[in-house]
Amino acid sequence: MLHQSGYTGVISQFLQWFKEEVEEIERSHVQTYLDDMEQSNKSGGTIEKHYSAITMFSRFLDKPEIVLNIDRKAKEKKEDPPEALNMLEQADLLKEIEASGISFWEGN
Repeated sequence: MLHQSGYTGVISQFLQWFKEEVEEIERSHVQTYLDDMEQSNKSGGTIEKHYSAITMFSRFLDKPEIVLNIDRKAKEKKEDPPEALNMLEQADLLKEIEASGISFWEGN
């Protein structure tokens, strides 16, 4: 969710890029703006933030159609978490810890 300052900052950037009257904004302008962001190597998350703000702005303008069917860069997936140790590996690790004399339960 965008905070008001984030929302106004994004809309300000979009309108500076657009350079025409707000009433003239069309779907093709939104698409080109987001495409330009992708060409500038902006992250998927940043592009999504701008798309969300422009979507809210389009409702304010009573022009929700300007954000319909917009293609945008997918957010990067975070790396998959590491695999967990299986039961045998866990038991081996615990044995090694116990053999080393380290005690996590008694404050060393």
